Amino acid sequence: MCRFATYFDPVAGLWVVEEVAPVGGWHFVTGGTGNLPQTIYGFYLTDTPNPPTVLYGSQLLDTPIPLSAAGQGFDIPPPRFNFSPNSPF
Repeated sequence: MCRFATYFDPVAGLWVVEEVAPVGGWHFVTGGTGNLPQTIYGFYLTDTPNPPTVLYGSQLLDTPIPLSAAGQGFDIPPPRFNFSPNSPF
């Protein structure tokens, strides 16, 4: 279960929504070679219904991650999204 902190940043003038401990990010590892090679450019966060109905946000990674073999992996830091004060988040 994800836990989120929501607060207003008076310096930036934005609402901030960030994932908080104990979750603290994601660890991704390839399990097979069926969809490889591929490059991961970012991620998105949705609600849990199948199929998802709400997109909470998305983020590009600073550097794309190339995956070419089973067992390769990487960590994504806890996501943080900023919204303008008038956003209906």
